[in-house]
Amino acid sequence: MALTHYACTHCGGWLLWFEGKQPLSCPVCMDPRNALPENGFSFVTLAEAQSGRTTEITRVAPNLRVARETPALGLGSAGWLVSTDSGTVSIEAAGCYSDSALSEIGSLHRIAATHPHGYGAMWQLQAHSSAPVSIHRLDIPHTKAFKVTMPLDDQGHLAPSIRYRKLGGHYDGQCAFYDEEGACLFLGDALKVDYGTSGEAVALSVHKGFHYAIPLTHSEIRRYREVAESFPFRNVATTFDYAEGLSREFVLAFYDKLLSMPLTTEPIRIDSL
Repeated sequence: MALTHYACTHCGGWLLWFEGKQPLSCPVCMDPRNALPENGFSFVTLAEAQSGRTTEITRVAPNLRVARETPALGLGSAGWLVSTDSGTVSIEAAGCYSDSALSEIGSLHRIAATHPHGYGAMWQLQAHSSAPVSIHRLDIPHTKAFKVTMPLDDQGHLAPSIRYRKLGGHYDGQCAFYDEEGACLFLGDALKVDYGTSGEAVALSVHKGFHYAIPLTHSEIRRYREVAESFPFRNVATTFDYAEGLSREFVLAFYDKLLSMPLTTEPIRIDSL
């Protein structure tokens, strides 16, 4: 029986399933880190996902662009496109891509993601490009929608100017990627940023599971801190947004604050650090 890709309309995660048969459930939503859809599961094909949506690619920093679909598919992960001397490195993926957006993206040097909540439509990028696809080896069980061709170990490079280290915590294989040119740390869901009315970062939080408010342990937070301290970043990109000016100083102070108090998922204001 032929296989095709379906997207969960609740979280935006893609599944490879039997053509003409709706998937039984979404593995991302079934995970205890995530909430179940209130009215049951529903899925769309690529053509249905693209219908009524546009994909915009915008520049957020000199060597960084982001792809997003409007309206968002599910949670609306961001597709980061980092320009390097070796070519464009894709980190995370948008929920779906239009054909014109894929043409605009062009060739890729590497396709990667920090953890499963950032996978989006990575399978579309893989179908579009011959670039190696990289996920940490511990998160390969979550990659049925695409094929991992260059698994990641605990540290290394995506490109000469992009280093990575394993974070763990939220997902066992969650990684942080550091782009030297943009001084930007891509750390997936190792940080949740709340913003003020003017778009400035005002509060930070971390979670093992966001929807059910499952906290990280202190040992997991210490690992986050160790990895963050090893990169001299001045900006942060999460699975969903770009926080310009959120530097290592603030992030380390936040992790230190968490390590001094009982486990929590509550946001901590940056001006209190």
